[in-house]
Amino acid sequence: MDETCKRIAERADSGRGDARSVVSQMAQIVVSVLIWWLRVPRSNSSNLRFSAFKSMPTPTSHRHVVV
Repeated sequence: MDETCKRIAERADSGRGDARSVVSQMAQIVVSVLIWWLRVPRSNSSNLRFSAFKSMPTPTSHRHVVV
């Protein structure tokens, strides 16, 4: 266990893994942006005519349930 701690400390001091981790993180960011771009619809794909940001009026038949 003590030898493992020494190796971890030596690697942290040497800075050898920094470039690899930066490149890996940049690749993850690019891939995540591409996946988001491919999956997010650009417009209202359901052709419904109401906004997702405005509240809708509650029907009178349901008002007794909603407090």
